[in-house]
Amino acid sequence: MNSRLNAPTLTLAQRQSRFAAKIFNQPAPSGPFKRGEGFAVYRRNLLAVAEAALGVTYPTALRLLGYTDFQALVAELLALHRPTRGDWGEWGEQLPAVISGSELGRKFPFIASVAELDWLRHCANRAADNQFDPLSAQLLQSHSVDDIGIAMARHVGLTCSTYPLVEILDWHADSAVAEDQLQVSRSPRPVQVYRREYRVEQRYITQTDYRFTLGLRAGRSVGSLLDELDGQDFDFPVWIEQAIGQNLISHLYLN
Repeated sequence: MNSRLNAPTLTLAQRQSRFAAKIFNQPAPSGPFKRGEGFAVYRRNLLAVAEAALGVTYPTALRLLGYTDFQALVAELLALHRPTRGDWGEWGEQLPAVISGSELGRKFPFIASVAELDWLRHCANRAADNQFDPLSAQLLQSHSVDDIGIAMARHVGLTCSTYPLVEILDWHADSAVAEDQLQVSRSPRPVQVYRREYRVEQRYITQTDYRFTLGLRAGRSVGSLLDELDGQDFDFPVWIEQAIGQNLISHLYLN
């Protein structure tokens, strides 16, 4: 009797997992294509798609690294973190960590920070449109700030680095940017990424704005954060007016 008839039936997910494993684990051929090398061909195509996708996601990092080194890091990322969804735009978040752990990343540590900014810009560009709920602002009249939280828009991203991330991004867009602007700061500078209508932007923000925004994202109340920032030159009415005007927040809620 054929042993296959007695073998347990594999689910579709299991068959897909085995197929993907063969593609990833099959070594690429060193010579011309031969019979039986089909999985290696799939693997080469997979690498090509991954390189193209991350070239769009990480344009500044690609320019800093150069195509050959970028290609090698993408291959390493693909081996360590296989895509689990069909949308390549959702894959690749770990590339800054892979860069940081590489020999090139240790030699030029600013590239990993730039890659992180690239990822935040990519996420902001793909995020759903945000529309502030004006009715939620009534909570400021009816409740104490100790009971109020603020939901940030999904397109808002935060990072912090001693490297001149905004200036490097400007240099990527225009190589005429003066090199004397590319200076490392003594202390980390927070950068906020956000989308104004259909354009992704980035800017330096103050340490107090950074801490306040991080606290809101962690689900803390406005009141607790204001107590923590007391005496640090933080004006909440000014902050929330600007945040609404720049479409940085989604709504206020009872915490």
